[in-house]
Amino acid sequence: AQATIKEAVDQAELPDKAKARLLERFADAESADGIGEAITSEIAYVAALTESGKVKGLGKTQPDTDKDEEALRESIKRSHPEYSPEQLETAVKGD
Repeated sequence: AQATIKEAVDQAELPDKAKARLLERFADAESADGIGEAITSEIAYVAALTESGKVKGLGKTQPDTDKDEEALRESIKRSHPEYSPEQLETAVKGD
């Protein structure tokens, strides 16, 4: 039974620490009953942990260039009301 358990755990796509946990959990097992469910459970657990490390909910990830340029234009216009439209465009576009 231990050989079957070890083989099943070795074939599972899990981090080494998770594999070690499973082997420890089934160290005294007299049969391989439940190893498949335990591996599936461990995979779900690791996936949940991995997902928790991702940053979420911080807004759009794609830049909105037109909106950004307009915001910059308005900011420069407030800071430098003396700028002509050409100077303002140069300040925004950098040309």
